[in-house]
Amino acid sequence: MKERVKKEIEYSDLMVESVRPHKYKEGRMQAQLKQIVTKTSKYPGADGSSDKQDALYEAEDFGEESNEFRSTQKRIAWIDVPNNSTIESVQTWVNKKYPEGTIYQIISYHIDDCITDGQMNMISNPSTELTLDKLKEKHLLKNNKKEPILKYGQKMYRALYFSRTRRADINHLNLDLGIEKEENAKAGDESEVA
Repeated sequence: MKERVKKEIEYSDLMVESVRPHKYKEGRMQAQLKQIVTKTSKYPGADGSSDKQDALYEAEDFGEESNEFRSTQKRIAWIDVPNNSTIESVQTWVNKKYPEGTIYQIISYHIDDCITDGQMNMISNPSTELTLDKLKEKHLLKNNKKEPILKYGQKMYRALYFSRTRRADINHLNLDLGIEKEENAKAGDESEVA
């Protein structure tokens, strides 16, 4: 049996889009990192084979052609950087130290899978403005009409994080990760929570 669908993932270089004071942590700043991730799936023409059975003939013998589907995602992640950082200084650092850096995604039915230990600590501190409800709203997967996307009647959450090396996406849903979501990366939004 041969693998029927071939999948490829291409990552653009990481780009530093902006640097600004951190909204929740004193003495540091945040950099907005952007990466374009392109996923290509190549489906062979119908030849009668499956994941369990080989075909007797090739797809060409049936006059079938293969199909290719591409999806492109713009991924945004916020990461802490030292005070007095600039776009140029952070970009130089990223290019030199982490040429294989990745913005990977986590998709889950459970918000706990998508938030960090630091965020959990912050929401338990009554002196911060961060709440679990704000994090749920920030990570909730929505369609183009800003409505929650449901699977089996359940809400789904998505988080994006920086890794110093190539890192595969984490999917707790058992579905294809071809989900498109425009990242809200305007100044003052909740996406800057680290």
